[in-house]
Amino acid sequence: MASSPFRRPRFSLLKTLPTDKDDNIHTYPELLAFNAKYNPSHIFCLQGVKGHNAAPLPITFAQAQLLVQRCMGWLAKNVEGIHSPREVNGKVEKAATVGILMGSDVGIVIYMMALLSLGVPVGNCPIEKREWLLTVLLRLYCFLHV
Repeated sequence: MASSPFRRPRFSLLKTLPTDKDDNIHTYPELLAFNAKYNPSHIFCLQGVKGHNAAPLPITFAQAQLLVQRCMGWLAKNVEGIHSPREVNGKVEKAATVGILMGSDVGIVIYMMALLSLGVPVGNCPIEKREWLLTVLLRLYCFLHV
């Protein structure tokens, strides 16, 4: 699939790097954007097909970035309260944190990257903890509506 060598970005958690090479990476969305630009045909991941004996579907960095951009647009348009940080009455207003129940699908990563790209805090919960999370949410709902 890839026709060019993979270009690794420079990054440092301890110091700011010069921005002359477009690779001063600080976030997952920035890393995906870098790879979509410089390594577009390289494999981002392989998505298995549940219940089929078919080979996993390869998803490139360019395809993953496009999926994230489309997801960002859909979330901003269709989910109330999802927005980039914005100024309201002289204060920065961020969207509420979004929790994602984790599974094993690439869609989880796409949603997380889209939300992070919009500046929305994201939390996740492993699939094994769903019963616990649902119990907490039910108790919170009951507490807020009593």
